[in-house]
Amino acid sequence: MFYRISNRIADRFAEKKVIPPEEKELYRFGVQQGLSIALNVVTTFVIGLVFQMVLESFLFLAAYIPLRSFAGGIHAKTANRCYVYSSFMIIVVLSVIKFFPMGNLICDCLSLLSGIIIFLLAPVEAEHKKLDEIEYVVYRKRSRIILIAEIIIQFLLSIIVSKRFIMCFSLAFMCLAVVMIAGAVKKRKRNNLIK
Repeated sequence: MFYRISNRIADRFAEKKVIPPEEKELYRFGVQQGLSIALNVVTTFVIGLVFQMVLESFLFLAAYIPLRSFAGGIHAKTANRCYVYSSFMIIVVLSVIKFFPMGNLICDCLSLLSGIIIFLLAPVEAEHKKLDEIEYVVYRKRSRIILIAEIIIQFLLSIIVSKRFIMCFSLAFMCLAVVMIAGAVKKRKRNNLIK
């Protein structure tokens, strides 16, 4: 998404001798990732403002991103599609929280069902990022630790705060379970085609 801009910045850094020329690609990638993250944060903030739910939008991401990083699931083919899908997901989640509030029991059931799926499936590797045996074990362990920690946080929040905040966790788990199931199905189809 930001390839040209990050390439120009990395070129400038190399020309000005801020970075060694042989590390230009590494810095280009870092700048590109930084710009992409900044765009996603700004977009999340704007969507949150539109819904008057900035805190909920960031709480959802705070629950979703750490788990997604290690649990995996289906990925968009391009950065632009990923951005559009992510923005759409936040809009849908905030719409559900705002217009279809769920009680604690429903949130707990949704979290439990989604949590079981995440616990059993994680990690679901992406087509472009295969995991070796060590990575698989490490990602599985980390995703389970994060999941358990977040379920504990959700439980503690259910005692002291609004339903809206609890729904952020439940919907984060549900969204992750869906992308993991989709990733697992896609992987199985790909493996069947190879055989």
